[in-house]
Amino acid sequence: MTTPVPRPTAPVRTSRRAAPSSPSPTAVRAVRPRGAVR
Repeated sequence: MTTPVPRPTAPVRTSRRAAPSSPSPTAVRAVRPRGAVR
């Protein structure tokens, strides 16, 4: 529960959110409600 723990968890969540061209369009829609409108 030190600093190295929250570090690897943060990039993983940000990577999925900041990955518009991800291989899973369903994940992008669930994370980004705006993508569904497009």
